[in-house]
Formats: sequence, C-alpha cells, structure tokens
Amino acid sequence: MDDANGAPPQVDARPANACFRCGTQYGSVALARMAGLPVCDACASFFRNRPFPVWIKVAFTALILLAVLAFIYNQRFFFAHVGMIRGLHELKNGNLERAVTLLNASAERVPEEPEFRAIARYFQAALLVNQERSGEAIPLLKEAVAIRPDDPAYALALLEAEAGFAYERKDYDRFLEVAQTLARRQPDNPIAALGVASAHACKYAVTGDEAPKTLAERQIEAASKMKEADEPAFAEYLDRIRYRLETREIISRGEYLRRFPNGRSTQGAGGGG
Repeated sequence: MDDANGAPPQVDARPANACFRCGTQYGSVALARMAGLPVCDACASFFRNRPFPVWIKVAFTALILLAVLAFIYNQRFFFAHVGMIRGLHELKNGNLERAVTLLNASAERVPEEPEFRAIARYFQAALLVNQERSGEAIPLLKEAVAIRPDDPAYALALLEAEAGFAYERKDYDRFLEVAQTLARRQPDNPIAALGVASAHACKYAVTGDEAPKTLAERQIEAASKMKEADEPAFAEYLDRIRYRLETREIISRGEYLRRFPNGRSTQGAGGGG
C-alpha cells in the first residue's frame, strides 16, 4: 500500500481510519490528510471555511476606526507642515505677503505647536516692518522671543523693530541707542553699521549740528570697508542716508523709493553712495 492509502497512525486512541476531529470511523475508505492527520470531507470543509470569531471582527473594526480617527486628528499636522513648506518656498521667491498668509494658516491649524506660531509671527513682523508699521511688529516678535528665547534671530528682529518704531515716532535718541546695540551685536554687519549712521544723520537733519553729521560720515566710512558692503541693499541704504545729510530732509524709505525708483545717481540728483 502506498503512503496515501496506508493506514494512518492512532490518534487519541481513535480507530486507525477515523477522522481526527469528529472520530467517525470510515473503515477501508481512504481519508484526506490535513497536517498529516486523517480528516473527513465535512471536517475538512469546517477547517478550510471556518468563519472568523466575532471578537476578531470586532477588534479589527475597532483598529480600523482608531486608524481613521488618528488620521483625521493628525492630518492637521500634515497640512500644517505642507503649508509651512509652501510658505518658505514663497519666501525664497521674494513673495513675503503670500508667505505670511501661508505661515499664519499653518500656525492656526496646530495652535498647540508653539514653533509654528513663532515662525509665523517672525515673518508677519518682517512684513509689518517693511510696511513701516514697526510698532505693530513689536508684540509679535515679543511673542516669538518668549517661545524661543535662545534664538538670536528673533531677538535681533525685535531690536530692529524697536529701532524702526523709534524712527517712525521721530525719537532719534532712542533710534540711535537701539541702532548702536544692533551694531555691537553684529560687528561685521555693514547694514547694522549704517543703522548707526542713519540715526546720526537724523539728529543732524533735525538740529543742524555738525557733530552728528561728522559721526555719520565716520560710521559710513567704517561700514563701507566691511565685507558685503558692495551689496545692492547696502548701496540703497547708504544713498538714503546721504540724501538726508545733503538735504536735511527725513523721508521714509517708501517715499524715497517713490521719488527715486532707480536711485539718485541715475537721475543726476547727487551721489549714489
């Protein structure tokens, strides 16, 4: 007799040709094997088509529901992260207003994440400073500094906003004080050095005293020797300071750009610095 038709071994004292599950004796009938044991057709069908227990179905449903709830909860973080990336991409393209909109939306999606809020406040403050609304930028930057007191970028931005606010209020003594603090913290930054010259130029424009004018010229000379003093931003800032020294007229950056959109040197209105 071959192995398929051979008499199976005894299992739990059942007859040699009995189904190992139900124990039915099939005499000389050859039974199918399952895991090496004889099994009748009815029992084989039971094992092969056995339904999942109810507890497994319930547990599986609960896991699916938990996964769905987790996705709904965490999608806020996913979309906030995507919005933050898009906002930073807009910054690289020079679109600050669009970037601020995206960054603020991201921060609002996850209010429990202070890092998102600090970044959004920082760039919104930068937009306000550019719009010559430095006073409105100060509380935003104070909030960012409170979240990340160890980040020097936020602290410097707060000082810059305070300098801008003093300038906008025509408090040129305070403007000079904050500008000097910024220059001390950034000794190699030519723009920070020009900030001091700008404050001295304001004091000269108001008083006509030659002393602040001399100090402004010295500061301009020192700043012009610094690395990166050949950047367009430096030249534009310097030209505005020289205009103030030459005319004793203090005008905002926006007004200056309106009058001289291509710089004064191209319009024959004085040196371009």
